[in-house]
Amino acid sequence: MGLEIPAEAKVIQLKNLIESSDLYRDDIDFVRELMSNIQEEKRDEIELQKLKLSQFEKELDGFGRYIPSF
Repeated sequence: MGLEIPAEAKVIQLKNLIESSDLYRDDIDFVRELMSNIQEEKRDEIELQKLKLSQFEKELDGFGRYIPSF
């Protein structure tokens, strides 16, 4: 979208930047679709990380069975 986003931007600031952009005013449907795609990608990324964490936890549980107790 060609917007310059401040490093510490809050959600409301991002919303205002997007809504004040020329692209948003000229093609709101495109921007909505773009935002929807970004949200879906982030949800997918989070789900993948959850699956990786779950697998790692299972591996740790299995590893704990082989550690001798003193």
